[in-house]
Amino acid sequence: MRLSEAPIASLKQGFEKMRSFVFVVLGLLIFAPSAFAQPTPEQGLDIRSLLHKVGLGEAEAAYTLGYYYQTGTGGVRQNYQTAIYYYEIAGKKDYVPAEVNLGAIYLQGLGVEPDPAKAASWFFSAANHGHPTAENQLALLYYKGTGIPKDLKKAFELWTRAQKHGSVEASRRLGDMYLNGEHVQQSDEEAIKWYSLAAKKGNAAAQSKLAELSKSGRGASMGENGLLNLYRSAAMKGDALAQYNLGKLYEKGEGVAADWGTAIKWYRKAATQGQPDAQHALGKAYADGTGVAQSNTSAWYWYALAASNSKNETYGSDRDLMALKLTPEQITAGQKDVAEFKPKLEGAQ
Repeated sequence: MRLSEAPIASLKQGFEKMRSFVFVVLGLLIFAPSAFAQPTPEQGLDIRSLLHKVGLGEAEAAYTLGYYYQTGTGGVRQNYQTAIYYYEIAGKKDYVPAEVNLGAIYLQGLGVEPDPAKAASWFFSAANHGHPTAENQLALLYYKGTGIPKDLKKAFELWTRAQKHGSVEASRRLGDMYLNGEHVQQSDEEAIKWYSLAAKKGNAAAQSKLAELSKSGRGASMGENGLLNLYRSAAMKGDALAQYNLGKLYEKGEGVAADWGTAIKWYRKAATQGQPDAQHALGKAYADGTGVAQSNTSAWYWYALAASNSKNETYGSDRDLMALKLTPEQITAGQKDVAEFKPKLEGAQ
């Protein structure tokens, strides 16, 4: 189905014998009942009304239809191609929510091949209207050089704008830039300022970074209880680094009674998100049989994942040493598992 054409649902054999309907709106849109997911009479009326409004050129109606098709709500079956079709009708009329959703669809490759450049184009349009989500996403694309040339200056400017427009994530990203001295002069003080702003509004990554700075002596001292509470708050929201650090606190009994079972739980949560330090910690637990049943194959698997996700040479060395305890068949099977690993992200990282 080309996006330049109106969606036409296929008619099933014998369909003409059923009590059904086909609507033609201004000769442009053809809608068959097979496109509906058993809509209620009220939903059917809503769809008909929206189709009529789209035919009259109303962008909000096109956006609403796009949202219905993206989410499979409103009495229609989920169909990303059709969602894109209606979103583009609205987006070409500068309807900002549609532009943001199109950016997300093309960035994530929902129903289409991922196209970061096209995503950037839609985010750019929405960002020009001051939409904080679009500003934040476009900044991230500039920061990473994804779909557009890497440009830290533009990333910084966009995150500054997004923060002013209410984006908590943008505050955290500004903290990262000051912490790492990217485009701006390195400043722990500025980093802590932005992290604190985001952390107070519940940003898990900012909470985790504040705890890390405090633990390393670069931030205000929080004490063991303060660190534990901050790490726990961030970990519960899905921050992988916080989950790893919380696991370490339970392993070492810092601020809490030592508990290998709980340590393993948090290590595993972080490891399945792709956090390399947690993957290595989990590998060591399997190698030693601490908190889990001893398993050389599981130890090698987590060591191998850690080595593939980190520049830490120790991780690669531990993987290679563990390989000496495995058969060639076990290594081959493990390599297949490593290649098939996909992080299961719980929150923004």
